[in-house]
Amino acid sequence: MKRLFILSLALVLLAAAQPAGAQTRLNKLLHQGNRAFNKQDYSGAQLYYLQAQKEMPASSRTQFNLANTYLAQSNPDEALKLFEQAAKSEPNKLVRSMAHHNTGYIYQSAANQNPDKKQQLLRQAIDAYKQALRLDPTADETRYNLALCQRQLKDEEQNQNQKQQQQQQQQQQQEQKPKNQQQKSKPEQQPQQPQQTDPQTEKLLRLARQAEQKAKEKMNAARPRSRSNGKNW
Repeated sequence: MKRLFILSLALVLLAAAQPAGAQTRLNKLLHQGNRAFNKQDYSGAQLYYLQAQKEMPASSRTQFNLANTYLAQSNPDEALKLFEQAAKSEPNKLVRSMAHHNTGYIYQSAANQNPDKKQQLLRQAIDAYKQALRLDPTADETRYNLALCQRQLKDEEQNQNQKQQQQQQQQQQQEQKPKNQQQKSKPEQQPQQPQQTDPQTEKLLRLARQAEQKAKEKMNAARPRSRSNGKNW
């Protein structure tokens, strides 16, 4: 099961350079948003975070939490944009790591819903998880998701290789079919049947053979015969 990170109120640490009044208003809005989020009132949390974003547009913490509300409301595209922004602008390594983790989570979830782009999305998820682990090597949840994602990618590559082999075999079978059909289409040579002759023809042939035989006998009678009394002269 893939895991998602959510920033709690304790992790919402504001930049000290901001005015105290702005920090107070932002703290209040983030607190209200977090409380609504924990009650699964995601649309209410989103409103508080949007107000916080108006107070401090560059707040990476607000971007992070607002991204979670989009993700909880099945809007991963908007969530992905905000997580990527938070991962770039957040000064705290731990929060930046969690932003990369959630980016990987979105890519990995999208991979299961997009078969045509599954391998590409899994690789993007793996890259995001690795970025998260570089920033926080102790993140067991990230390590778990990474291992799961790598296994999914390996299985997908094996399945693709099997499909390619099957397609090649089918193609070879299709190429062999015309040859076999051509061989089958050639007319088989039938043994020649002896020609039947009518009785009159047979009579003439018989008379011809008799005449030939008599001619041979006359020729043999006319040939000189050798003589031999057992001596050489």
